[in-house]
Amino acid sequence: MVREIAASQDISMRYLEHILNSLRSSGIVKSTRGAKGGYELSKAPSDISLGDIVRTLEGPLDIVSCTSDLDCPKISQCVMHYVWKEVKESMEVILDRITLDDLVEKHNALNGNTTLEFNI
Repeated sequence: MVREIAASQDISMRYLEHILNSLRSSGIVKSTRGAKGGYELSKAPSDISLGDIVRTLEGPLDIVSCTSDLDCPKISQCVMHYVWKEVKESMEVILDRITLDDLVEKHNALNGNTTLEFNI
């Protein structure tokens, strides 16, 4: 199934395996070895947020370094620091609110209720 996903998403198997390994390391998916092995979600799709996935694959959601580097000597005088901090927090709220269940619902609505499954 991994091969089919890589082909359908037009990405290399190696890159998809890298993504799946990162998701496995973070506990979002679990893997089983063997002929009937593969990957599956480690918890319900309603318990996995898009924020969990994005932070796992991309790291912190800092648009600029000053939202994570609070040692910057100019923070107390920088108006933009507060803007970027608010943008980051808003992004986190939105991504943490959207679950895999929500994405499946949206997929099915956009694609004529074709069933999207999480078997990898």
